[in-house]
Amino acid sequence: MRLFDDTYVLSGIRNSLIVSVSVTVVGTVFSALAAFALAKLRLPGKNAIFLMLLSGMMVPFPTLMIPQFVMFSKIGWVDTLLPLIVPVILGNVIMIFFLRQYLHNVPDSLVEAAKIDGASYLKIFWTIIVPLIRPAIAAQFILWFMFVWNDYLAPIIYLNTPEIQTLQVVIANMNVQYATQRDYPLIMGASVVSVLPILIVFLVFQRQIIESIALTGSKT
Repeated sequence: MRLFDDTYVLSGIRNSLIVSVSVTVVGTVFSALAAFALAKLRLPGKNAIFLMLLSGMMVPFPTLMIPQFVMFSKIGWVDTLLPLIVPVILGNVIMIFFLRQYLHNVPDSLVEAAKIDGASYLKIFWTIIVPLIRPAIAAQFILWFMFVWNDYLAPIIYLNTPEIQTLQVVIANMNVQYATQRDYPLIMGASVVSVLPILIVFLVFQRQIIESIALTGSKT
């Protein structure tokens, strides 16, 4: 097929999957752990920590673009996937906020009872908390995956080599290259391919999303 032979769509899919999967999978684990700690553990100053995390959301990304680019350029990360992965792999503030609020519906007595039975906090998290908040995690995971997969601004800043670029940048370059030749079927084919991973993720987690919506509706 011309779509895969004459373009960088395959390398774009590979790079987008590397970034999206690594960021969302690892980041979801850290976000859920952080939300559990902020909601259920007795930490000194945890409310101040939570407010500091929320205050970071008020800083728009365009104000950080130039300082981040200079920093990543000095350490040799420009034109690699690292600037897209490392800064966000340790968690998502929006997910932490959402899961923390969701965890307030889990009784503290459940955690205390598990502690009395000798369970560690990690065991409580994996065996009790995760099954209870799985619908919320699935919903936030899909939203975050969609955001990372469709991200265009950060990849266009840091990625220059066509073989390193993510799929969204590849499609944008194809739009410039092939639109003048009126090769719209090729561009549309690449656009359809870019939607397939999001569709697959949604189909995998659709039951958890429906459960999350049903639980939310029943509490209102």
